[in-house]
Amino acid sequence: MFIGRDSRTLDEKGRLTIPVRHRPDLALGMVVTRGLDGGLFVFPMSEWERLAEKINALLITNHAARAFSRFLLGDAADCRLDAQGRVLIPRFLLDIAGIDGEVAVIGQGGRLELWAAVRLAEVQSDFENNGDGVASRFADLGI
Repeated sequence: MFIGRDSRTLDEKGRLTIPVRHRPDLALGMVVTRGLDGGLFVFPMSEWERLAEKINALLITNHAARAFSRFLLGDAADCRLDAQGRVLIPRFLLDIAGIDGEVAVIGQGGRLELWAAVRLAEVQSDFENNGDGVASRFADLGI
């Protein structure tokens, strides 16, 4: 399970050093794709395969299903850790997320999220400034 936050810096080739505690879960490969809020999602292969099966089961006649599939699957990249625990993230994904330097690596249970530090601060500020609305939504989810 991925939890916690780490700060990393992309090297000159666009490689990200994955925190040591997360490497075993990514040793068999990973998929990096667009996130839903402006960052990137990093799925270990087992989690990605489960998600891809669910997406593939959606009706192609449904416009929202096609759009969601295009969003997640269309920009996905199959990636691997190198011997030093680094992953080369395709430039187009880094550009989509506005990542160019400092990267926040956030554990999210079955996936990691990668964020440009400035963008993450904006998203978290919006969340924190709407405490009552957030609490209400959690209550609706049974939390």
